[in-house]
Amino acid sequence: MKLSRVIDESSIDYPGKFGPVVFVSGCNFKCGFCHNPDLINFSSEGIDVGEFIEDLKKRVESGWVNGICITGGEPTLNLELLDFLTDLRKININIKLDTNGSNPTVLGEILEKNLVDYIALDVKSDKDNYEKFTGVKGDLNKIEESIRLISESKIDFEFRTTLALVLEKEIRWLNKKEIGNMMNWILSLVSEEREKKIKWNIQKFYSRNKGDILSERFSKEKLPKEFHETPKEELEKAKKILGKYFNCEIV
Repeated sequence: MKLSRVIDESSIDYPGKFGPVVFVSGCNFKCGFCHNPDLINFSSEGIDVGEFIEDLKKRVESGWVNGICITGGEPTLNLELLDFLTDLRKININIKLDTNGSNPTVLGEILEKNLVDYIALDVKSDKDNYEKFTGVKGDLNKIEESIRLISESKIDFEFRTTLALVLEKEIRWLNKKEIGNMMNWILSLVSEEREKKIKWNIQKFYSRNKGDILSERFSKEKLPKEFHETPKEELEKAKKILGKYFNCEIV
């Protein structure tokens, strides 16, 4: 297994932990606003996992780091992910996994084997707009199965949503009705006991230059200036709706 790139130190990617962020290539979604377009396709090039773990082990033993975040791309598509997580378990480090929830089979195995301590699952939008955001005709049943698995697990987890644009005949943000639909969708999948324990982070969308974002339609060159990033009032609107049932924060 190869790691496409590594951020050596981060205090913001894994709540309450400090350590590296590793990026794994390959993704089955084509979200136009994705800021890692170079990770969409699988690559056999990158940093050797064996060497990385040996170095990380020394840093853990020194007390310098205590957590690692694995992100992508979509890490669960990598056939060697389970081996990587198993090796990380041997060096006494807390492990966070970022996922789009499209691979519940692998997520289930990860949870069954207790290979991670924290999962962040991206909820792109309400059900009706999912294809618009992901750029592919996905299987929402798999997303729902992943949501159930994670929400009923014993580990820490969060849902997160990037409040991005819906590009149709007009440029617009997700409206109150759609955010409410997203909330009700998740509520239909989790138990009443668990809903109050769910952490939901809302992230700001940032436009970038054409070469730094997957779809030119989301680039600074194509969008009017007022749509270059999510306005504070839109984020607050979403927080107010989702905060009725979940522990919701803007990050």
